[in-house]
Amino acid sequence: MAVEATYTKDIHYSGIITVDGETVVSMDANMDAKHPDVPIINRYINNGRKYRENKTDIDDIVDKFENDIWTEYDNYAAEKTSGSDQNTEKNNNQGEE
Repeated sequence: MAVEATYTKDIHYSGIITVDGETVVSMDANMDAKHPDVPIINRYINNGRKYRENKTDIDDIVDKFENDIWTEYDNYAAEKTSGSDQNTEKNNNQGEE
């Protein structure tokens, strides 16, 4: 039997939404730092009653969190892509000197 493990470096974000000082929603998101795929975004409702009473305001905040994460992802993925393009170009030009 072969036992194996794989590790990855993740980029992680988290946040909470409170109503009257009580945490009603917890949010987190992560993506692989080395090979970014789509981010995984989670929302956990800690108090369903307060969530339903404040659903519109809470959903607006959750939507902003999700949009911010997607913006971060797009920027990071573009940065990784442009960095790999520069490395490829640099490697291709090494033999030209």
